[in-house]
Amino acid sequence: MINYLNILDLWSVIEKAYEPEYANSVGNEAKVEVHASTERKKLNNLAINAIYNAVSESVALLFGNTTNAKEMWDTLIDRYEGNTQIKRTKIAGLDTKFETFKIENGENVEDMYNRLMHIQNEFIELGEPLSNDKIVGKLLRVMLGA
Repeated sequence: MINYLNILDLWSVIEKAYEPEYANSVGNEAKVEVHASTERKKLNNLAINAIYNAVSESVALLFGNTTNAKEMWDTLIDRYEGNTQIKRTKIAGLDTKFETFKIENGENVEDMYNRLMHIQNEFIELGEPLSNDKIVGKLLRVMLGA
């Protein structure tokens, strides 16, 4: 998703949240959005659209009435990566899943390998990829029944 937003030149509104600039209008206290922020507003709206298009309807409900792409992104990070404590808990669970990994009864090698790669992908998503040596070692132990 980050790459997609970068390709569209939209990542800047995720890194630095769009906030409308206001100036007092002449003659009253009402605030009027400054014309200079129009381009950032357009980028923010494009980023919001890109995020909505990338998620399911059930995930989109998490955003509520958010009108800021950065807030939407932060919602996704909290939901899927969580804070440091949640991340550590997820990694601990994956460590257990990896250590207890074995071939299922009647499972072919390709399906077993795909399950192991799914675990690796979960580690990658949390920013903690397993080394190739660790994966190969696990495959060999599982295949040899050790």
